[in-house]
This record gives sequence, C-alpha cells and structure tokens, in this order.
Amino acid sequence: MILNQLNQPELEVIQKYQKGFPVKIGGLASELGLVVKKATLPGNISGSIKQEEGVYVIRVNSHDVRARQRFTIAHEVAHYLLHRHLIGDGIIDNALYRSSLPSKIESEANELAAQILMPPAHFLEAKEFIA
Repeated sequence: MILNQLNQPELEVIQKYQKGFPVKIGGLASELGLVVKKATLPGNISGSIKQEEGVYVIRVNSHDVRARQRFTIAHEVAHYLLHRHLIGDGIIDNALYRSSLPSKIESEANELAAQILMPPAHFLEAKEFIA
C-alpha cells in the first residue's frame, strides 16, 4: 500500500482525517500546509499544484462536480506528498489525471488519492453493508 510509504507525521494527519467519513480532504490539505482554491480552468483541466511565494497551491476546476473536485484535491495532495521534488513550476493534470510526468507517477498519485479518500476500514464497512 503506497500510503505506508509516507513519513509518520504526514501519515498521522491522513489517519486523523480518515476517522470521519467522508474524509474532509480540504481540511487535510490545509493541515499539510496546502492552500486549495477553486478556479475557472479549461474544461480539459481538472486541477494543478504549484508553489507560489513559498506555499503550495492546489487549484481545482470549479466547473467539475463535487466528487470530481474531491478526487482532484486528493490527487494533488498525493503529488505533494510523493512527488514534491518534481513539482517545480507546477503540475497540471488534465481530465484523465495525466500530466507531463511519467504515467507511473500519475498512477502513484491516483492510488494514494484513492487510499486517502476511501480508507480500507470504511470500504470494508460499506462492503458488508451492501452484501
């Protein structure tokens, strides 16, 4: 599980927010020191992360549905946690969560985003409820 690759303080912040459901991804991002802003982005752009004046800023497409925005924020948080050293002038993810980064890096961000938003304990509870 890619979540286990994070350092302890970051993992503890994620686990704190995973106690509630749905996971409050905006609060989690804020506690990690990230700023989340809704923005009017082109239709093919879901979100971006870049450093501005020493602070990492996530922009999420305000025209996307709420569930999509939540995943985009989690995806950009994942880039911050896993690939901070690659952000440089910014990472812009299109509607398919692809950027100019190698697909392995985008896959890692997608995997971590899913693990953040859908903690295994909550998933197993939901599975039992459905069954």
